Amino acid sequence: MPPREEILAALRARDAFLILGAGVSVATTRGARAASWHGLVEESVNYLAERGVRKEILESIKGDLALADAGSSFLVSALSKVNSQLGGSNSVEYAEWLEKTIGALSVEDSELIDAIVGLDTPILTLNLDTLVEIHTGRAAVVPSEPLALRRSLRANEKSVFHVHGVWTQPETSILTAFDYGAFIGGSKTLELLKAVLQVRTAIFVGVGSAISDPTFEAIFKAVEEVFTEKATLHYRLATHGDANSSSQAAGVATVSYGESHADLVSCTGNCLDK
Repeated sequence: MPPREEILAALRARDAFLILGAGVSVATTRGARAASWHGLVEESVNYLAERGVRKEILESIKGDLALADAGSSFLVSALSKVNSQLGGSNSVEYAEWLEKTIGALSVEDSELIDAIVGLDTPILTLNLDTLVEIHTGRAAVVPSEPLALRRSLRANEKSVFHVHGVWTQPETSILTAFDYGAFIGGSKTLELLKAVLQVRTAIFVGVGSAISDPTFEAIFKAVEEVFTEKATLHYRLATHGDANSSSQAAGVATVSYGESHADLVSCTGNCLDK
């Protein structure tokens, strides 16, 4: 069965769930800089410069960003340095930074969110923003809440589960090398997600290539561990460019939908129309 038909079958059987990436935020904000991970770092450099952070530190962050296409570890390193200069995840300065960057994002084009919500399937996100919640009135749910993931995966649950935290709760955010280490090394959420991936179909929407999205590798690593020797059961909707350049994860098939994130609307609204 062709991938598109398999996706449709999983949606009809209510056997699928969505995992949203930065591409959704980029399309919804019409390209706001802080909507993408690269743009967030660029904006953060300016933010820190205005606050008198030393030039050599800013240049170090820029250096990591310049190497980000060679591996997501450089992007994580850049965000780790930003976090450090702001006093860590529990500081007032860090909370203010989140509010003035990610928190300032607004819904400029709701077509993609409407198409996603129209699929009527549980929504998980790798993003820290609350664009889906702003537009739909859904509740943001974070891993620290008891049984949060189980509840969010129910067919009738109208929420958005933030795998790596949400900007409104800075202490839940996962952006730094330390955060990722803790998440990958001992997160109950990741362990439960691995178990869920054995019995349900994940559809990644707006998730970029593995080398450019700092949240991508941790989730796909979990997929690979579970499905290394099994048939493909998960799908990633990607631009033609990402589909051609990205490394492939075992158990995940990439379905291309167009040249830009804007084409996601027609893909989710028409190609996956139930």
